[in-house]
Amino acid sequence: MLKRAFVSAMALTLIAPAAFAASIGVVDFQSLQKSPVAQKAMAKLNAAQGSYQKELQVRSQKLDEAQKANKPAAEITKMRQQFEKELAALRSKGEQDAQAATDTLQKDLEKAVKVVADQKKMDMVFRKEALLYGGTDITADVEKQLNKE
Repeated sequence: MLKRAFVSAMALTLIAPAAFAASIGVVDFQSLQKSPVAQKAMAKLNAAQGSYQKELQVRSQKLDEAQKANKPAAEITKMRQQFEKELAALRSKGEQDAQAATDTLQKDLEKAVKVVADQKKMDMVFRKEALLYGGTDITADVEKQLNKE
């Protein structure tokens, strides 16, 4: 009886890990930043930032010209207030554009990871930097999926 219990316990220790083992995927998001999709999103962000900077320079230059032309203080104050109002609107739009681009990229990444994980029948997927050891690197497959979309 004791021998049979021992054999049963040994069998469970050998079988249980295999039964409960999870298939784990790993994605290196830093290397995905070099992908064409991520580069395209970064280009959008940079273009929006460049546009914001140009608008800021144009409005600032107009204000400087008004000051150099010795315009009345009331007019310069009114221009400055308008400039600050437009600047706040531009900043808000720039932040919204940046957030929208970031959200879109994040959703695309999550979708690509899910598609690859489903294809490979993975139970879990972690960021590479979050996993100390193990897992199957699916970064290349995720990048291919991103480029398909």
